[in-house]
Amino acid sequence: MKKKEAKIRTFSALEAANICGVVNQTVINWVKGGHLKAFVTPGGQYRIYSEYLVEFLQQRKMKIPKELLPYVKEKKILIADVDENFLQSFKEKIEHDYPDYNIFTTTNGFDAGVLIAMKNPEYIIVSENISDISIEKLKSLSGKEEGRVGNYKIIYIKDKDTDTTEDLSKTADLVLTKPVDFSKINSFINTPESGIVNDRIAK
Repeated sequence: MKKKEAKIRTFSALEAANICGVVNQTVINWVKGGHLKAFVTPGGQYRIYSEYLVEFLQQRKMKIPKELLPYVKEKKILIADVDENFLQSFKEKIEHDYPDYNIFTTTNGFDAGVLIAMKNPEYIIVSENISDISIEKLKSLSGKEEGRVGNYKIIYIKDKDTDTTEDLSKTADLVLTKPVDFSKINSFINTPESGIVNDRIAK
């Protein structure tokens, strides 16, 4: 059964304060400081969209109350690599660093395409040994325009350092070489707006 969409809801500063266990002024200070997104009503009162409040709580590892659970977006990462041993160890590391993400894995490009269409992950981590789906194809499927599968970021893993990194950086959002430096993945996921990261330049 398809999950029912949660209706749009807003919270006053006082309601958000009660949820967070703080006083009203603290929430106002969070809003003014740019820590919590909000808008101002014509009457000059702050209102906070449910998704903004959920995002704020998640970023600070705070418990999500039951009333906000319908607004929690399921976060997903897809990892694709033909080496099952590498895939398993990589998955375990990602699960450790990002316990709030659901991790999906595959060893071939066809299944990767199916999982992308079904799960709509935020991040796709694909190794160059997945030869039956190109990074150009993955990139062409991503975007907010009509007809696109999803709006995801692509992390491309090379088996060895070659001269193709610069070309790949035009299609992948992050290019890394095995053995993978997980600090670069963490930095990218935690600050996705920072733009493309090139492993060769970053070394």
